[in-house]
Amino acid sequence: MTAPFNLKWTLHDVALTKKDSGNVFSPQSRATLLQHFNSSPKEANKYHVGRDQRIQLACNIMLIEYLGRTILVDTGPPDIGDSSLSNEEDADNFSINRLHRLLRDQGISVGDVTDVILTSRDKDHAGGTIYSDRAGKHKLRFTKATHYCHKGSEQRQRPQSTPQADLAFTLMEQSGQLNYIEQEEELVPGVRIIPAFGPSSYASMLQIDVGADRIIFAGDVCPTSYHVTPDITSAYDDNPDLTFAEKQVCVEKSMHSGYLLVFCHALEPKTCWVEETKQGISLRIP
Repeated sequence: MTAPFNLKWTLHDVALTKKDSGNVFSPQSRATLLQHFNSSPKEANKYHVGRDQRIQLACNIMLIEYLGRTILVDTGPPDIGDSSLSNEEDADNFSINRLHRLLRDQGISVGDVTDVILTSRDKDHAGGTIYSDRAGKHKLRFTKATHYCHKGSEQRQRPQSTPQADLAFTLMEQSGQLNYIEQEEELVPGVRIIPAFGPSSYASMLQIDVGADRIIFAGDVCPTSYHVTPDITSAYDDNPDLTFAEKQVCVEKSMHSGYLLVFCHALEPKTCWVEETKQGISLRIP
């Protein structure tokens, strides 16, 4: 997808994850989810709820090339084949991370990546930032990149759906490659990192205003298209009321200013515009 000012962005799912369906979609959402499945059986196959009541979700990342910068938004989970980086729980929760292969197929080396924006400290967003070399030493994957994350408390108020990528952040801090943000910050002209406080105290979103492109990568504030609905908020969120308010800002921007919403955990649709109709809000899929 290319716009004026030579901005190019693409969206990719680099892995799959499983989470408890009731917690991800809040107590009221299961009936809503099943009602949608009845009218759209193809979507039901994509969002399969297993016998263990867990639902399969994507780990989506955004690749941005702009003004000589190569920017990644999120990196997916850790390497589940490496026991020093992942455990049995990770192997049960995540599929293999395809990020390295994706970059190679795009003709991008890890040394080409200049910036990594992490919308969460959790493993499903930040786990792909590290790897183990042949000697078993843990290293940052993107050695020339500055990593950005919202600075907040590492302690969660509610049980987490996914552990934090603590080792990755330790390596970033030791190498001087971590830039914590505490307020809205413009990375390059038209590309802004926006702190969020609903999902956790270290969540964030990305907003792009370049040429004709108006995009919001909503992170865990609105992880799938189902969460656009006001009453669907993850039970894992530390402050659901704040999530609701932050999500409404995103929805309003999409409805009234034409922002494309990008979802970090959606299988399909991964993006949409929100439109206001007489019957309520509706989603327009690109």
